[in-house]
Amino acid sequence: MKCFNTYSILFIAAISLLPACNTKQTPDQLLKDDDQRKEITAAIIHNPTYHMELMQMMMNTDSSMQMMRQNMMQDPGMMNMMMTNMMNMADKDSMMCKNMMQMMQQKPMIMKMMKEMNAGKMDDGKMKMH
Repeated sequence: MKCFNTYSILFIAAISLLPACNTKQTPDQLLKDDDQRKEITAAIIHNPTYHMELMQMMMNTDSSMQMMRQNMMQDPGMMNMMMTNMMNMADKDSMMCKNMMQMMQQKPMIMKMMKEMNAGKMDDGKMKMH
């Protein structure tokens, strides 16, 4: 009986330790750690394939597009900086330029915003939306 109790306790202890051995973390758990989040972000930004994938996902998400529009409309300097950076990257990478042109053709709102920006249709630092 004593042996059975000992084995039962060891068995229960072993079973309770199994979940602790599972090292798989969810994305949210990984991103909670500041250092890991910065490493992941840097890896995405410095890898052209991952960066383009992230940009595509952001363009296809309504909440991301709305946030970008609001931020850019409130700060024309930021919009100009982003556009300049995008154009410089596209100038250095023909594949990115091709993907950017395809995306702009698929997203008429972005094309309209760029045309308005180039035409100088700015009113008190905000783009006019028709």
